[in-house]
Amino acid sequence: MFSGGGHMNISRLSATTILVAALTGITSAQYNADFQSLLYPRSILSAGLGEQGVALRSSLEAMQYNPANLVYSEGLGISFFRNPVNMLNVVSGGMPMTYLSLSSSIGTFGNAAIEYTYWDIGEFYVSTAQNPSATTKEHFFEQSFAGAYAFSLSDRFDLGAQIRYARHDHNQGEHLLFSTGITFRPDGFSDRLTAGLSLMNFGTRINYPSIVDTVNSRSIEYEISTAPPAQLNLGVNAIAVTNNWFDVTLSFGATKPFARYLDSGAESSFKSLFSNWGAFPRDVTGQIGLGFLWHPLEIVRGISYLQEV
Repeated sequence: MFSGGGHMNISRLSATTILVAALTGITSAQYNADFQSLLYPRSILSAGLGEQGVALRSSLEAMQYNPANLVYSEGLGISFFRNPVNMLNVVSGGMPMTYLSLSSSIGTFGNAAIEYTYWDIGEFYVSTAQNPSATTKEHFFEQSFAGAYAFSLSDRFDLGAQIRYARHDHNQGEHLLFSTGITFRPDGFSDRLTAGLSLMNFGTRINYPSIVDTVNSRSIEYEISTAPPAQLNLGVNAIAVTNNWFDVTLSFGATKPFARYLDSGAESSFKSLFSNWGAFPRDVTGQIGLGFLWHPLEIVRGISYLQEV
């Protein structure tokens, strides 16, 4: 329940889960995964196209949907995106998410990028077995650092890989996540059709400090683990109209999450990739998006303004 000052009485382990349930409408398997902030769009383009980007010809979404798309980096690129996430006013000041990325072409060696993400979940009164009245206020957040590399296998195929270090508040739930992806531009479409496939945020299960509880005068230790926000993304992007001023793009995508829990706790997403198909295709989320993109308007030499609808 809510307490004074716009804060909430919650336990540490349920904090992020409760907030995610209030803010998102994602599938149950995605909801069960940890590090939910990694699933939120990092650009207006991906948000407007139905939260997809696996086949987009843009490096802005590469770190989230498909690292192979880093091949579209030209020179040095800097991207900053901030989402206030305060429409529900769950906590005072909102729950802002901030993303900052730096990408660059490295000539014949390919393209590389680094990214920093931060989700400020807010301050909450935390109840524990030692302090059931919840008088201790703590700050919750999710944070990650990532590096990625991509190169062209041929005129038609691009390949990319990424490694990400993610952590929760107080260094709990520290984890390494791995991603890889490929893009394909089939011949015969005037280079206006792109297909993409990626495996994002795969890793072993995320272990938390165990909890000791007393039941019938006996101490019982509970091990706690969660699943990474692993996904398989598949999509197609077509440039339906193009001229000297703008492009009209049509995108289709599908996302299959891999977050599986057993009696012993969460399962590694590497294992889930082969075992978690019982709910298929019911657990697949589909996306359709239409984009109107003005070509960049050069303000001065080397600096352009980009607007997307």
